[in-house]
Amino acid sequence: MAAQSVYVHIPCCRAKCAYCDFNSFAGLEGYLAPYVAALVREIESFPFSPSEALLQANESVHGRERGVRQDLSFVSAPSVVSPVEITPHSFIHPMKVPGKETRVSTVYFGGGTPSLLSLDQVQRLLGALSSLLVENAEVTLEANPGTLDYDYLRGLRGLGVNRLSLGVQSFDDALLQAMGRIHSAREALEAYYQAREAGFDNVNLDLIYGLPGLPDVPEFNSGTSGEGYLARWNDTLSRALALQPDHLSLYALTLEPDTPMGAAVASGQLSLPDEDLVADMYVLAEELLEQAGYAHYEISNWAHSETRECRHNLTYWRNQAYVGFGAGAHSYLDGYRYHNVPNPLEYIARLERGESPVDEVSFTSKETEMAETMMLGLRLTREGVRRAAFRERFGRELDEAYAVPVQELVALGLLEDLGEAIRLTPRGRLLGNEAFARFLVCEHQAADSR
Repeated sequence: MAAQSVYVHIPCCRAKCAYCDFNSFAGLEGYLAPYVAALVREIESFPFSPSEALLQANESVHGRERGVRQDLSFVSAPSVVSPVEITPHSFIHPMKVPGKETRVSTVYFGGGTPSLLSLDQVQRLLGALSSLLVENAEVTLEANPGTLDYDYLRGLRGLGVNRLSLGVQSFDDALLQAMGRIHSAREALEAYYQAREAGFDNVNLDLIYGLPGLPDVPEFNSGTSGEGYLARWNDTLSRALALQPDHLSLYALTLEPDTPMGAAVASGQLSLPDEDLVADMYVLAEELLEQAGYAHYEISNWAHSETRECRHNLTYWRNQAYVGFGAGAHSYLDGYRYHNVPNPLEYIARLERGESPVDEVSFTSKETEMAETMMLGLRLTREGVRRAAFRERFGRELDEAYAVPVQELVALGLLEDLGEAIRLTPRGRLLGNEAFARFLVCEHQAADSR
């Protein structure tokens, strides 16, 4: 399974947003130079295939249906003991494995705030990847509107970045301030117009719904608070659609308790809209975007045309191979999932010592791979999971593997059976987690029966 997509993680931010629990850090901009140097070292030494040593150890001891987990010594959690000793850095990236030359069709710079990279640093990273890229590869860079200007955007476009993802999140200044964003609605508009002027013809806008009510805003404290939430979301959607972006990603807010916003909600300082209201926001978005001519191709994503669907994220949703570079970056190759050490300074130190940055490796059983393929594939609202593709990948029929959950979910109105494929119904898109859980249960039952 050759990797066709590359993710590059840039963990630096100007300020940490109040809702964010991603692997990102404020105050590390001074380490960007050594961090980029470490990224280049990792990219240039990577084979796009797990090391032969780890594969041999895994196959000789556990067989292909069981995995080897590797926990490095500095992690506080206890290691999983294996009958064969695998040293902390046995997952060193050798040179490309003969016969496994990889051509990459998508690159995604995520974060964090990748737009904090200088143009020279972006050029250096793309240079390290250049020999692997196919012609017309999709190259996306996430950008915070508060970090952009025309010259920078024009420089990115000239370097070969051909897709820009703007983290707008909202066009409501009060909500932006509550989220801890460093940009205003006006700056978001300016960044969009500058991107177009700089030559970007593929621009995505990220927006968040289900945001907390604001105590000092009257409509959130009245009997019509639901209308207030919906009105503010409708305003953000309308302003976004007026720009005619090529792609929109709309995400429901999820809060972890250790974030500032999560703590404020837990203490009662902020209140979240209830689940029914969040569902109403989602339905409103579906209606408005359909009216505006956008195709709803994934639960949280809409594109103005099929050519503007995010090719990089389609790799994830089709459960295909990808490689992640950088602190905390995840990869999926040849049945192995692994991720790098999350601490950026530790990541730099390891690469400077010539050591592997890999933190943990696990093997994915066939049952798990099938369940993940179902859960991820069902997120594709038009494509769904195709029976022929499932059969070709796993050598068995989808209906043999998942007859019970498919029949149950069709009966519940959460799935529709198109013959050649199954996909979520509109109701199923609202209750996706309930549908996905059925396939996890099957995976666990299959594992227990071995």
